[in-house]
Amino acid sequence: MYRQGDVLIVPVDEEAVPVTAAERSGVPRDARGRMVLALGEVTGHAHAVVGPGRLVREAGPYGPLLLHLPDGGRVVHEEHAAIPLPRGWYRWSGNASTSRAPCGSSPTELRGPGGEERRGSDDGDGDEHSNE
Repeated sequence: MYRQGDVLIVPVDEEAVPVTAAERSGVPRDARGRMVLALGEVTGHAHAVVGPGRLVREAGPYGPLLLHLPDGGRVVHEEHAAIPLPRGWYRWSGNASTSRAPCGSSPTELRGPGGEERRGSDDGDGDEHSNE
């Protein structure tokens, strides 16, 4: 599990990905070629993924938000270090393409897909991030 600010990214087994999602084209990228997960209305800073892949929104108002990274990728943000993501499918949630709500100020324990512990921290600006 990975978290940067109010964006949470969770690995998904490929067998659990709906066939319709695997075949669907992705959400368009922004002008900089990024897959934007959340965009701050005030700052314009984005939690985004760079690398080959696509964002997929399944049908329905509450359909899963899926991210496919066939070669891996990185979650980037203008104020934080990048978080590497191994290749695979992910489900993500948060304030996608809307303003960011403040996060808590305490450290967050995270686990990678292999179960290894990762530490996230909050440096006071409202965005928690991995320390990798």
